[in-house]
Amino acid sequence: AMGGPPPPPPMPGARGGPPAPPMLGRGGPPPPPMLGGPPGAVSALSPRSAKLVNLRLKTITPVQIQDTIFAELKTETCLDVSDVTTKFTEVQVVKAPQSEKKQAPARQALIDPRRAQQLGIFLIRSKVPADDIILSLNTLELRAGMNAEFLDLLAGIFTKKVVTTEITIFKNVAEKDVPELTSSELFLYRVYKDVNSLSEKIELLSFNSQLEQLFTEADENQALIMTAVKVLHGQSFKTLLSYIIDLANVLSNSTKKT
Repeated sequence: AMGGPPPPPPMPGARGGPPAPPMLGRGGPPPPPMLGGPPGAVSALSPRSAKLVNLRLKTITPVQIQDTIFAELKTETCLDVSDVTTKFTEVQVVKAPQSEKKQAPARQALIDPRRAQQLGIFLIRSKVPADDIILSLNTLELRAGMNAEFLDLLAGIFTKKVVTTEITIFKNVAEKDVPELTSSELFLYRVYKDVNSLSEKIELLSFNSQLEQLFTEADENQALIMTAVKVLHGQSFKTLLSYIIDLANVLSNSTKKT
C-alpha cells in the first residue's frame, strides 16, 4: 500500500543479502605481525642450516615496543638473506693433523757426566785460561796462577790412564763438529790437539815448579846460615855466653868458672 514503511533489509548471509563479515580466524586477513615475532619464534631471516655469527643482541618483546619508534617500523625489508648468510656464517676452522716432529738424535757426549763435572770445577777454580795452560805445557814454563796446587790438580786430571783413553776420541773429532762441543769437551779437544806427550810434559812442569821451590828454599836457608855464622863469631854472642857461664856458677854455688 502507498505510504507504508519500506521492508527491512535482509540479514547478512541470507539469500539476496550482503555477505556476512568473516569470523576471526576463519578466512579473514591476519592481524599485523609483531616486530620481532613472539618470544621464542624463529625468524625466516635466520636459517637453521648455517651457523651464523652471534651478535649477542638483546631481544625485545611486543609489549616493550608499544608506543615506541620500533612499533612504526616496517616488518618487511629488502634484506638479502642469502648474502647475509654467506657473509656472517662462522668459518669452521679445521685443524690439520699435527705431523709428528722427528726429533734429531741426541748428540752422544764424548765424556761421562762425572768427568765433565770434574773439568768444570777445575777450570773455574784454577782461573788459568786454556791458552796459558797449553802454552806452558809446550814451553815448560810456569805462568801466572800455576802454583803447586794447580799442578797437582792438572796431574790428577790428565793421568796416563785417562790420557790413553781420551786422546784417540778427541783426535778423531771432525772440525765441523767442534762448535757442538761443550766447554769441558772443547778444553780437552784443544789440549789433546795441540800438546804432544801430555803426561810427560805435566810431570816436567811439576818438576820445574818443585825445583824452583827448592832453589827458593835453599836461598832462604843459606841466608839464615850466613846470619848465624856472623852471630857466632861476633862479640855479642861471646858476651851472651859469658853471662850464661856466670849464671850457671852462681846457681851451682861454685866460684870456679866452668
